[in-house]
Amino acid sequence: MKSGPFGMESTCTPPLSDADLSEQLKVALQNIEGSISEIDLPDMELDTGTSIPADPTVKNFSYTLVDGEIYYRENSRMIKPNTNERAKERIKGMVELRECVDNLIRYQLEDYSEETIKEEQETLNRLYDSFTENMDSLTAVVIVLPLVMITPIISFVPLKM
Repeated sequence: MKSGPFGMESTCTPPLSDADLSEQLKVALQNIEGSISEIDLPDMELDTGTSIPADPTVKNFSYTLVDGEIYYRENSRMIKPNTNERAKERIKGMVELRECVDNLIRYQLEDYSEETIKEEQETLNRLYDSFTENMDSLTAVVIVLPLVMITPIISFVPLKM
């Protein structure tokens, strides 16, 4: 450290021309005091009945269906959540809606035919109507709201409805 115009400044001194850096490091390491202790990590037991390896095509921290069962991807594992039947039906409906919206956006971005896009829009409308029909209106609004909230992110894509 040396005094500078705005107080103390750290400086690097040029290496000694006649000194060997590896020897200087060995001496410096001998002067370090401290210890590193081993950490005991808890045993991570994965129940294969409720957890499977993550599918790389599934986005992290999202729900998906595997063989008709709901899983939530969290990092390298997909965990089967413990939910009641009503929640399972809601999640399945939202997964279907999300997948349909993803397909529709992909079709538009990759210039699929107007007919294919129109068919996917009709599928989305049918899925949405079925979803809201099975939920009371307040529940449907609360559940679909997060999907609507991401609209500004994807608003640059015209939906051509």
